[in-house]
Amino acid sequence: MGPVEKGHSPFPSTERAIYGFSVYLGAHIFLGTFLLWAYTPDEWLKHIGFTYFPQKYWAVAIPSLLIVSLLVFLVAYWGVNLTLTAPLDDLRAIRDTWSIPPPTEPSQTSVPALYDVPITEVNIAMFGTRRPEEHSKKDVHR
Repeated sequence: MGPVEKGHSPFPSTERAIYGFSVYLGAHIFLGTFLLWAYTPDEWLKHIGFTYFPQKYWAVAIPSLLIVSLLVFLVAYWGVNLTLTAPLDDLRAIRDTWSIPPPTEPSQTSVPALYDVPITEVNIAMFGTRRPEEHSKKDVHR
């Protein structure tokens, strides 16, 4: 037998498991320390021997800053994606270089092939078909 190739596995490797557990413990220790500092009165901390610590103002300011930063990031992300999206009347909104055309022959497997649905099929499915005699001059001038 030849050498076994190391493939992708859903199970974490030993190194990833150790790093993950370390981050897990570190996050819980940090949270516990933060909550103890935020809720313990200053007199008690000084009595224990902790004389150098930040003001309690930062216990509110830092989480508030993080939440506001997250909200600003989400709005900016939404705005950038909105400006980069093609308008609805642009042909790139219908078909582009990454579009996958429908297969020419039917699939022989139980799962059909993945493809982009042509706009004509979407219009027929959503609005049905119209016969030419149903068109009137009023429809043309809308």
